[in-house]
Amino acid sequence: MTAPALPALPIDETAPGEFERLRRFVHYHLGRFALGLVRVNDPQQRNNVLDALADALRAEGVQLARLDLSNRHPASLRAAIQAEPEAAQAVAAAARGEPAALAIVGMEHLIEAEPRADGRPAFAAALNLEREQLRAALPLPVLLCLTDHAMDRLDLAAPDFFDWYSAVFNLRPAHPAAAGAETLAPSPSEASPPADDLTPEARAARLDLLEERRAELMRQGAEARPRLAQVLSEMGEMYARWPEFHQRQLAVTPLREARDIYRELGDRAGEARALEQLANVNYWIDEYHWARHGYERAARLYRELGTRLGEANCIRALGDVHVQLAEYAAARTKYEQALPLYRELGTRLGEAHCIRALGDVHRVLAEYASARDRYEQALALYRELGTRLDEANVYWELGRMEFRLGTIVEGYETVRRAAQLYTAIGIPFAATAQAWLAEHRARYLAEKAEQEQRTQAQAIQPYRELIEWVVEGSRNNPDARQLAQAKIEALRREGHTAELAESLDRILNKGMRVEKRLVQFLENSEHVAVVREILRRLGM
Repeated sequence: MTAPALPALPIDETAPGEFERLRRFVHYHLGRFALGLVRVNDPQQRNNVLDALADALRAEGVQLARLDLSNRHPASLRAAIQAEPEAAQAVAAAARGEPAALAIVGMEHLIEAEPRADGRPAFAAALNLEREQLRAALPLPVLLCLTDHAMDRLDLAAPDFFDWYSAVFNLRPAHPAAAGAETLAPSPSEASPPADDLTPEARAARLDLLEERRAELMRQGAEARPRLAQVLSEMGEMYARWPEFHQRQLAVTPLREARDIYRELGDRAGEARALEQLANVNYWIDEYHWARHGYERAARLYRELGTRLGEANCIRALGDVHVQLAEYAAARTKYEQALPLYRELGTRLGEAHCIRALGDVHRVLAEYASARDRYEQALALYRELGTRLDEANVYWELGRMEFRLGTIVEGYETVRRAAQLYTAIGIPFAATAQAWLAEHRARYLAEKAEQEQRTQAQAIQPYRELIEWVVEGSRNNPDARQLAQAKIEALRREGHTAELAESLDRILNKGMRVEKRLVQFLENSEHVAVVREILRRLGM
């Protein structure tokens, strides 16, 4: 099958080149087994890319099923596929010659599980043993999405299976994602370092000036060491703000030198700041092992110094690191540790960020009620603080979660609130949100129409029951009309004006006489128009 031209990419900040490679890989290998390894460290970016890929392939007649193994512990990949209806249906469709592909996510915890006696995790060992069966059982292209750390572990734990890959795809966020950026800076939970207003030329000029100052301070000897550490820290921050991955890596060396100088001088506060800065950079360049090491040491120093905000920020950042490694239970623990610190300090923005992060973890673990509760808490705080971008981000996640869970109308309208905020703020991500709304508008309108019909039917049900009860009961029960009056009065107090009129009209149409005391009762009520119509029909 020849792949059509690439449609407009409905996701922000993702390299179209890698997206096009993924799409062509699927088309090229339709009808036979092929393994594509997708390196991606940001779960949200991974989900956005797979959502866009599924939409593009669907428009071209290809089904992309998704198998999420998060929080699951199958004995083998074949068992996991057989147990998941969507994945099993895609495999069956491919066996019938229909165009289908499979994307597998959330496998990190299975690859990094405790090893067996032979040194390999059970799931990874099963991959090695069943690779021949997988080739025969899966007549379709398979995209296996893993973090860098898990991918390296897979190479060691299941080398035979790993060697079967046909292509590797690297998904790296090039710029801060609008919907993921937080304003508590510097925060590694952003996809990239916080941006500044400097042009590339101005940033390069500033780095040249800092380099000159560094060289001068080094010539001045020991007395200039404190100022040298400050210059090195600023150099590291400037390098970290470059958009390209290889440029950001240049931040590591000056920040390490600054850390060592502060340690040499016995400046523990400076050392803690440098450790945190270095950990931020390691996070931004996907070196999560070193990021975790740096945050742990910085948090310990901040704790010893009594710098509670620095400690809280580092603990929260450790939660972000665990998320990138798909270690969601550990991430939740860190967020829960940081949350009371922010509350004790009265740092409302840090508190809101922690609560939202806990919502994200609950969502990934399919704990949807808890996720909804956390998102609502975070929304209340963001509204109080007036941080509209953060508010929009929560609406975006909450709305799409509700939509996927089948709460179509509420989910769509929540995403619409996010899109309105993104547009009002004036960020490019507004176009992504608007594209999502346009794509799902037909389903929303259909569900909303059905919901309105259901609501109307539920609203008039008490009156239908009343009519039936009066019609049947009045034949055998002389007090039926009096009891009906009491029910009508109760309904009147609830404000059901239009429905009450309809009920009375239907009673009249069934040939029932309206007693004068009922007319008098209605004359003294709010339903004057109804009474007049009844009197007109009765000729009274």
